Amino acid sequence: MSLRAIRWVARLAMTLCPLPAAGGLASGQDSPRDARLDRLPVSVSLPVLVGWAEGSRGLGLTTGVSLSVRTSATAAAGITIRSWLGDVGAQPCSLGGDCFWQQETTGLAFLAHADLYPFRKRLLFFRAAGGISWLREREAQGTVIHEARSWPFTLLAAVGWDARLTNHVYATPLLELLATARHEPAPRSSPPWFVQTGVALTVR
Repeated sequence: MSLRAIRWVARLAMTLCPLPAAGGLASGQDSPRDARLDRLPVSVSLPVLVGWAEGSRGLGLTTGVSLSVRTSATAAAGITIRSWLGDVGAQPCSLGGDCFWQQETTGLAFLAHADLYPFRKRLLFFRAAGGISWLREREAQGTVIHEARSWPFTLLAAVGWDARLTNHVYATPLLELLATARHEPAPRSSPPWFVQTGVALTVR
């Protein structure tokens, strides 16, 4: 082999040898980001929340479901449904208990939401949602019950934390603020906003 050929082979070897090391370095740099994506593309959350509103004499119970699709490493989008029952009577109504009510409101919110996960481990998240609610408001006046229905615009803001139980199952403490642009005058059982907190079972 001539000296020129030996030099050419040496240069080729010097060019090719660093490539595996560079590829290994890139894989090491990508691993934290890949860890953030170690989750299902779709998540389901089933919350049970206790709500409070200004002027209320007791606590209310809210249930629902949230379905989310991952849109990036730090964001998700989906739909949120919330259902609640509020009543006002001559005496406070305990959770699940019977009482005489003068005003009663049944609410069902249909919202589109966006979630932001600001940290790498995707545990803390912030949610903003908007949509409409179906409200059925009933008021008892003597032996007559008056009923009205409406579809007000509704906003929801929330913060949550996913605490891992198993591989893809989490317990998620939640704090939510839900506001409805309901008509005026409205019964006291339909507050313009209420705060609710509780926990959700999340699969993601």
